[in-house]
Amino acid sequence: MRGFLVSGVALVAAALVGFQLVSFALGEGKTAAGEVNIYSYRQEVLIRPLLDAFTARTGVKVNLVSGKADALLERLKNEGANSPADVLLTVDAGRLIRAKAAGVFQPVSSPVLKSVI
Repeated sequence: MRGFLVSGVALVAAALVGFQLVSFALGEGKTAAGEVNIYSYRQEVLIRPLLDAFTARTGVKVNLVSGKADALLERLKNEGANSPADVLLTVDAGRLIRAKAAGVFQPVSSPVLKSVI
């Protein structure tokens, strides 16, 4: 699992920029093959237009798994290192803290990310 996180208020801008960075910066796995797997606490109806716009703009297919925060966190913990998740999209910083405490993230080291963050 790759640990790229997006949360809260700047969802639209951060997601579009962030997904592009993931696409180019990681250069491996499903993202390089034109796919990104997003686990999201947000309802699909709220983010699907953004994801479809991202796919139209980049050609990167978005596979979305959405659900309640506790259920998705348990899924990530159960999947462990075998999780197909590339991105965890949360609804608030508190959920990020809980996910970090659960140990479900991996660090990302990328010159591209460092240059733009």
